[in-house]
Amino acid sequence: MSNNMPAFIVIQPGLTGLHISKLLTQKEYKQAQKIWGSEAFEVEKFSESLFDTLYAQFIKLPEFLDSNLLSIMNSPEYIRAHMKTYKRLMSLYNQI
Repeated sequence: MSNNMPAFIVIQPGLTGLHISKLLTQKEYKQAQKIWGSEAFEVEKFSESLFDTLYAQFIKLPEFLDSNLLSIMNSPEYIRAHMKTYKRLMSLYNQI
């Protein structure tokens, strides 16, 4: 499989900066695991049908089309802020 081909699709982003239906290459998946941890989000192996289903359910909704939410969620600033919050929540969780 080419390193630039989608290998995974996010089905549950948890408290990460990822979003549902985000396509990840093998490399991006490994990077996301390093950043947020392997338990922080859920993916499935990429398939066109799964992507189409998730895309239709979430991305085509008027609230997504009428905003720039996805571009905001993929911005480096948003990801950094999310990571900081996620790490803080995980440290609090680990204290319990």
